[in-house]
Amino acid sequence: MTKVFGQQLHLSHITVKHLKSLGITTKQEIATFLFPDISRLAEPFRIPEMGRACDFLLRSIRKCQPVFIFADGDTDGITGAAMLVHFFSRIGVEYDIRLNHRLEEYEIEPDFIDRVRALGYGLLVTVDTGTGSHEALRHCEESGFPAIVIDHHLSQRCCKSENVVILNPAVSG
Repeated sequence: MTKVFGQQLHLSHITVKHLKSLGITTKQEIATFLFPDISRLAEPFRIPEMGRACDFLLRSIRKCQPVFIFADGDTDGITGAAMLVHFFSRIGVEYDIRLNHRLEEYEIEPDFIDRVRALGYGLLVTVDTGTGSHEALRHCEESGFPAIVIDHHLSQRCCKSENVVILNPAVSG
C-alpha cells in the first residue's frame, strides 16, 4: 500500500522504505509527515526556558547589539544556523557566524567567549553545540555575558544561571 502512495506522491523507493521503517504507511500519514501544516507544529514555548531565550534575544535586539552565532558544522548545526542567519537578516540584526570544523574541539572554551565579547558582540547563540561547554558557560555567567545554547546532545546542566539559557530537551537537572 505504501508503495502505491509513494508513486502517487512521486517519492523514490528509498524514501518510501524509510517512511515505512518509521511506521508511516498511510497516504494521510505520508502527506502529514512530508508536507506538514504549520498549525500542527508543537508549541515552542513548551520548551523549558524558551521565554527566557526570547527575552535575551529581544534585549540584544533593542540595544542594537550584534549577535555571534557559533554552530556545529554538521547537518543540523548548519541548518539551525542558516535559520538564525535568515531570521537576523530579515529583521536587520547584525550578526557573525562561525561553524565548528570536525577536526576542532566540539566544545567552546572560555577564551573564545572573551574574544567574542571583546569584538563587541552582545549575545552568543550556539547551535547544536555548547551544552557540554561547562567552563565556558560558567565563564559567561561569571562575566555577565549572555548566551543562548540551542542543543540536543546529552549532558548534565552545568549551573543555574542568570546569563545563560539552555534550550535542550536532553539536559537533566
